[in-house]
Amino acid sequence: SKTSYTLYIWIDGANYTNPNTMMNKTFNFKLHADGEGAVLAKTAAETITELYMNAEKETIQNNNIDYHISPSVSLMNDRLGGTTEDLDGGNIRYYGTNPNNYMYFNCKTYPDTNCELWRIIGVFDGRLKIMRNESIGKLAFDQDKNDDSSKTTFDNDWSTATLQKLLNGSYYTGSGTIIYYSNNYGMDSTTLNMNNIGLKNDITRNMIAVLPWNLGGWNSMSLYSNQIYVYERGTKVYTGRPTIWSGKIGLIYASDYGYSNDLSKCSQTLVNYSDTTCKGNTWLLYKQSILSLTHDSGSNRGVWDAVYNGSFVGGSLAIDAHYILPTLYLNSDISIESGAGSSSNPYKLSV
Repeated sequence: SKTSYTLYIWIDGANYTNPNTMMNKTFNFKLHADGEGAVLAKTAAETITELYMNAEKETIQNNNIDYHISPSVSLMNDRLGGTTEDLDGGNIRYYGTNPNNYMYFNCKTYPDTNCELWRIIGVFDGRLKIMRNESIGKLAFDQDKNDDSSKTTFDNDWSTATLQKLLNGSYYTGSGTIIYYSNNYGMDSTTLNMNNIGLKNDITRNMIAVLPWNLGGWNSMSLYSNQIYVYERGTKVYTGRPTIWSGKIGLIYASDYGYSNDLSKCSQTLVNYSDTTCKGNTWLLYKQSILSLTHDSGSNRGVWDAVYNGSFVGGSLAIDAHYILPTLYLNSDISIESGAGSSSNPYKLSV
């Protein structure tokens, strides 16, 4: 039989005041388990974190901010957009051309029967953030014809966007055939068989965390990764837009794209990621254009996307069709059973 335990650790601050300087720190301790067949299972997030923490690190600088990178495992720490004092105090992310961040997910039977390949973006607050390796189609951020055939309006509010409803509706349930409309007046349509491309079962659905997603934006991508990371978590939104949306399935952020690059080689702002020092040094460069969750805060209709030449640009409208890579956070108790993270030997989840 299997018994799980939760370990709580109490850390006294200075005179029990628990100052803010204690936040985002790491510490080590030893835990011993006795008993026949006793195993201290690591979570998936702990497995990736351990890879990073145990690897030799280098200190690099980007936009005058120091970062730790571990080239041997293609992992780096984003320092929460450069805001932490500790160089290891932020999210741990995969970066570079082809890191070993492949994972089997959305399997018919776990760990490896009839699965899809997904990619690990990194470790965020004790959870893995992952994205589908292949697009589910070219779709609009929002086209209200999908809600009401008499409408063709659109905007860049993710909380009400038709793509958000699709990903957290029929894609999440994995049922039905959907005709999804994009572009001006909904003139272009895409048929989506959710029985084939949607989530396959409750085992998969129950792995996904319901979390608040930040909806902050900016009106330019002439920014470095650390700057857009902070703006995404800020309050700069188009008038009346929410700053938080709670749900299961979203898209990558502009900062996810920015930090996927090898910042020891790429020193450009996101809009200039077409530079040869950047374009060839990210695993997130897709076939043409991939849509992000980050919106243009200076417009009620503008969205940001990464285009085929590597740049992260605006100028796109919420009705324009882009490649869609569903993105989500796994629950914190998910663990890795086996695998090396390569495309030929992906990580396999224990369920």
